[in-house]
Amino acid sequence: MKLWRDAALTAGLTLCSVLLTGYQFGVSDQLLFLPAVNGWLSATGYHSSDLLMSHIWTTHPTVFWFLLAPLFRWLTVPQTLFLLYMASQWAYVAAIFTLARRLFGDATTAVVAVLLLALPKAVGSTWIDTHCVYLVPRTVAVPLALWGFLALLDRRYRLAAVLTALAFDIHPISTLPWVLVMGSALLADRRGLARTERVTAWVLLIGGMLPLLIWRWVIREPGDWFASTAWLEILRRRAPQPFITTWSWSDWSPLLVSGLAWLVARPDMKPSAAEHQVWRVVCVVGGLAVVAVVCTELVFVPLVFQLQLLRAGQYLIMISAIYFSGYLRQLWHQQGLRPWLAVVLFYALFAMWPLLFYGGVAVALFWERAAHRSRGKRWRRADALLMVTAVVAVMEAGFGVSPAGATRTVPVMAALGCLWVLQRLVRLRFQGPRRLVLLAGVAALAVVSLCLDTEVRRVARSPSTALRARIAWPFGATTVDDWTEVQQWARTQTPPGSLFITPPHLDGFRLWSARSPVVEYKDGALGMFSSRVALEWWRRIQDVHGWPRAKSRAHYQTMSESELAGVARTYGAGYVVVEGPKPLSWRSLHENGTYAVYAVPEAAFR
Repeated sequence: MKLWRDAALTAGLTLCSVLLTGYQFGVSDQLLFLPAVNGWLSATGYHSSDLLMSHIWTTHPTVFWFLLAPLFRWLTVPQTLFLLYMASQWAYVAAIFTLARRLFGDATTAVVAVLLLALPKAVGSTWIDTHCVYLVPRTVAVPLALWGFLALLDRRYRLAAVLTALAFDIHPISTLPWVLVMGSALLADRRGLARTERVTAWVLLIGGMLPLLIWRWVIREPGDWFASTAWLEILRRRAPQPFITTWSWSDWSPLLVSGLAWLVARPDMKPSAAEHQVWRVVCVVGGLAVVAVVCTELVFVPLVFQLQLLRAGQYLIMISAIYFSGYLRQLWHQQGLRPWLAVVLFYALFAMWPLLFYGGVAVALFWERAAHRSRGKRWRRADALLMVTAVVAVMEAGFGVSPAGATRTVPVMAALGCLWVLQRLVRLRFQGPRRLVLLAGVAALAVVSLCLDTEVRRVARSPSTALRARIAWPFGATTVDDWTEVQQWARTQTPPGSLFITPPHLDGFRLWSARSPVVEYKDGALGMFSSRVALEWWRRIQDVHGWPRAKSRAHYQTMSESELAGVARTYGAGYVVVEGPKPLSWRSLHENGTYAVYAVPEAAFR
């Protein structure tokens, strides 16, 4: 009965998380790999996409899309990805729920941990969130790795090895920390393991990872073992997130505050086997971060850069959220935190603001600090964390590094501070109406949150339209925007293998058109794994779009017909897609409210 109850509870939390954050189809790496899978399954289309199709299967370290391709023969691509996304999100929520309950032995703490992590928390400047709104390999690999870790806590080493190896094959970049944790556990716990079980676990772990490792070794281009100056410069411009010298205060704040939250909450934990394994995870994450810094900032190593080790910070944030949830429960019973927890959760559910987690840390510790000082006690850990949180909030708002922080941090922090002062005054003088005053304060903060949050206002104005736009259900009729409509027209009205010049600020022309653009910004992601692709992509992006990306749209709008004809002649493009008020004298083939498609005249190729 308990198993069914937990399954129903985590399924409900999964649905809530998807409703809160939304679901997207055709974004991120899907823009590269879905066309590649379609091109693999069907011989039509993409014949001119030599930049993408000739390298995509050899540059990206994953077998995920190979495994997924057969499913596309039975279901449509959007439906397949949505069903797999929902399954992976349920596995993720259930893993967080189970891990939190293993550490604290309480279902309420587990629910709070899931709610804290249901909203995306940015992992530094890695462009990675703790909660994805689309399906990519890491969306599946992370839950598998977490369940492997849970199997490790149960001392089921062989099952843990199988799950970890499978997660590694799907997305090694996200799973490497768990491989190291698994390996260190097999070494450290060898005295308590039977020889047969230990050897079997090693064979399953290493043997499961070998196919991907051998494949990557065989197909690796010789020039990619060492970074040329040109390749390194392209990587710094195209993917600056692995270089910490490019990070701002806004990028550092999630890791900094989350790490301190874990340090504050951990001393109150009772020693246990689970706690010991969590400490091992934190040590591994810290070690990977040091290696990443050394091998990107001091001695550049392409292989380490490609592993993007700083992504491991997402596990520190996950663990911090779980520990902080348990810490909140302790404060709930010890300090009467119910009203403040209601404030934090309300803001979490309706404001959809990533910095809420850090604000919640500050509020809880501010309450505890006041309670301890009223008893003549000091608690320096709470003071230190409060100070850091306040500094982060001021940096966010004062330096404008985050528009959301600039518009929301100060008002929300001020509202929480006013509530605390008011509560303290009422507690000292008027014991009776304290609850009414706190309820009024919660309502006031709710109004402030609703008024400040643009997403909430958009949903309030048109709930059904906003929900459809965010969820994008793949079943039934869906709204087609002008960019998708242009692609669908190209698919039906142009011959297979046609090549297009497209607006630079847009990605994913291949997704619905089954036709290739000369180059897109997203194509440069493959340059992280191949110097040849990076150099070719850079040459094309300079010829067609210009750089940086923020200015490429304006550059494309000002290109003359002779410049467009030169690009078409260089790459053999037969069509040009333009946006907005940019009429050409060439023959117009198709127009909608936003885009127009022109045929490149034959004279341009002479």
